[in-house]
Amino acid sequence: MSEKRYLTIEEIQSRMLAMMKDIKRFAAENNLTFVLTGGSALGAVRHHDFIPWDDDADLGLPRDQYEFFVANYKPQVPDAELLFFNTKADWNYPYARVADTKTIADNEFRTVANGVFVDVFPIDHMADSTRMQKFEYVTQKMLDIARNLARKNQWQPDEPGLWWKKIISPVVRLAPASYYVQRENRRARKIDHKYRTSHTAGLLTVIGVNGMKEFGQAAWYNQIIWVDFADTQMPVMKNYHDYLTFLYKDYTQIPAEADRKHHWGMYYR
Repeated sequence: MSEKRYLTIEEIQSRMLAMMKDIKRFAAENNLTFVLTGGSALGAVRHHDFIPWDDDADLGLPRDQYEFFVANYKPQVPDAELLFFNTKADWNYPYARVADTKTIADNEFRTVANGVFVDVFPIDHMADSTRMQKFEYVTQKMLDIARNLARKNQWQPDEPGLWWKKIISPVVRLAPASYYVQRENRRARKIDHKYRTSHTAGLLTVIGVNGMKEFGQAAWYNQIIWVDFADTQMPVMKNYHDYLTFLYKDYTQIPAEADRKHHWGMYYR
């Protein structure tokens, strides 16, 4: 077996940028409004580029535009594919991903069946009530834990809640990850429809390290500005300061090297 050739961070970011530009093309052709989120928004504001060590890209569209995107987007950039449960029956995420077909992720703990990628999230409205937001979060979180257990290959030694996850895992794994994916997405869509006129919106299908910080003011997503990003321009929230402060507190500070987060290695297939 030939030795794996891993991509450098520069190669990963170059490939992500090409896919982001293609999404930008499609959005412009179809009058869609997308916006960078999370670390990609932070990179755009603080570095006018990717965060130097970042190995994924994140963007979002309002739910109705997101549904149009996943139904109609066909990448024109070479060696890229749209991954979602309506294009890939065993897809393991409750949101879409545009991914490179020439690379693959190296993750020993969970099944990650794609290469270098750009995450594409629906922006969903939700209840303005903090109590209801907590209920929505906890319910989505339980489904997300089940999804991750269903695609797990082995346990991480320092995994939170390891003992109880081992107890429920045999039952959870009776269903494939795709079952929980569709339930998460269907539930987020239903919440968005119910609270379409609310003042709160965010990423209901992303229940990760940011927790309820993914829920913010709907107004943040309604107005965008374009900022320099590498050799092009990308959209961020006009009120990016409040958004980034909400997520990261003092977002202008560069974290210590030990606190810089990576996802996994990428290598050529």
